Amino acid sequence: MDQRKHALLLTLLTLCYKTGGEFNIDFDNKFFHDEEVIDCQLTLYLLLLTKEGEEQDKKFKEFEVKYNKLSKDKQEYIREDLKKIFEEQDKNNKEKEKKL
Repeated sequence: MDQRKHALLLTLLTLCYKTGGEFNIDFDNKFFHDEEVIDCQLTLYLLLLTKEGEEQDKKFKEFEVKYNKLSKDKQEYIREDLKKIFEEQDKNNKEKEKKL
């Protein structure tokens, strides 16, 4: 992973920590040090943070290329990661609705 992406990842983690966001890093995962998986995940996270439009389309194409280059095991890991993100979003939205 190049220095720019590494700095961006650390910045995202720092922002999550400072704003009270929750993040879990699984140090025992077999893909923890896999640069292809990390790069694909970072691209996915940036895609999820990008507003709709041309920029999001560009990020999606970039993610799709990286995702398709991964092995089936790595693709499954990315899918599970995305599933966890959506489940957490649903949980947070339900909690917000309860408060309203």
